[in-house]
Amino acid sequence: MALPQEQSHSQYQAENYEKKAGELMKPLEYFSSVSADTTVKNAIFLLMNSLNSEHPATHLLVFESKSLIGIVGIQELLSAMEPPGIRNQWYRGWNVSSWSQPVFWQGLFTSRSHELSEKPVRDIIQPIAATINESGTLIEAVYQFSKNGRDALPVVSNGLVIGLLRNCDIIAEVSTILGV
Repeated sequence: MALPQEQSHSQYQAENYEKKAGELMKPLEYFSSVSADTTVKNAIFLLMNSLNSEHPATHLLVFESKSLIGIVGIQELLSAMEPPGIRNQWYRGWNVSSWSQPVFWQGLFTSRSHELSEKPVRDIIQPIAATINESGTLIEAVYQFSKNGRDALPVVSNGLVIGLLRNCDIIAEVSTILGV
């Protein structure tokens, strides 16, 4: 029989066990992959098929010469559609993009969609800026998401990417912890 103090400590550990990045990640097999030369139009086709499937994947893995060079997801597609010159306009050291409201005219969305369709995904990918080890903590993942402004983080084991941890996986874990 354990001492009450030890029993209390082990009960505390069991109740406060936090999953690791590798436990929440989706393995690479979960995601479709494309070459860096794939057109955005084809990438959208693959993402739409995935989103309408039984196991929707929100990102595509982008490979070049058999190496993972980036990720394309909904956020990258939307950012690429933004008209050039709207974001981060600088004049003599001042960011003037907040000084005026850009003009959005009817037909711009369709026009940007067509312009984007034939670009290679290498032009819009989210390059691998950071990774997390499979034994990394979830708070480390939250830090990486926030610091890098990303919604997916490659998970590595022994120097190889084995999966993706997405921000929605983190929120799902928060939901589980809170019982909602």
